[in-house]
Amino acid sequence: VTRAAEGSHFPDLQKTASCKHGRNLSGAVTNLLKKASPLPQPMQVNMPYKSGFFDTSLMLPHELFAYMFALPEVWARCVCSSLGELRKFWNIFERHPCMVNHPAKANSNWKSTTVPLQLHGDEVPILGVGKIWCASALQFNWSSIIAVCHGGSIADTMMYIWGIFEKFVCASTAASMGTMDVFFSVLAWSFTIVSEGVWPTHDWRGIRTLCDCYKYCVIYLLLLVILVTTTTLYLCIILQYNDCSV
Repeated sequence: VTRAAEGSHFPDLQKTASCKHGRNLSGAVTNLLKKASPLPQPMQVNMPYKSGFFDTSLMLPHELFAYMFALPEVWARCVCSSLGELRKFWNIFERHPCMVNHPAKANSNWKSTTVPLQLHGDEVPILGVGKIWCASALQFNWSSIIAVCHGGSIADTMMYIWGIFEKFVCASTAASMGTMDVFFSVLAWSFTIVSEGVWPTHDWRGIRTLCDCYKYCVIYLLLLVILVTTTTLYLCIILQYNDCSV
């Protein structure tokens, strides 16, 4: 590998370094990492703050959960190493008082299909760390209790969701939802999807959206129309997929 001092060029880094204003740096770094990371992109939610509504990036638990499940090595390291360990956990924890009449036990195979997760929120020093004027931001993350109990590292087990400085939080009113109300509504929606194991057809507001598989079906059908050039065939097949849910 040729070193930079020997004449190599790094176009992406050069573009990032060319930012003249600090407010553009965050977007440049995000776009750079987006090219290198296969992780699902955060969802943009228009959230209320004290100074108005702004698009906010939330890393949805159900999207990250589904992504890791598709990669056995990542799943074993970050979520659940084996079904045996999962059953062992539940054999011990099912005697806890909070498990009495727990809805998770409605499934006869719940010990093999229910992954215990934990949600954590705490303030973390962000600015002026170690100084008297240190400023902290409230950070939310989730993790698998199985992975944590088996000594998984913080880097592998702690899944970031969102963070905010408390001074920007907008309180709820009788007519509108506050910052934290919107956040927890989105979070409850995402964790419900994890629990049900079914990809959503509606967003957190209850508005119907096209799921990814539907989009792929439409792309496939458009290609099929180009090849077959039969409008009737297209209409028949589109009706077969128009109620897609996975």
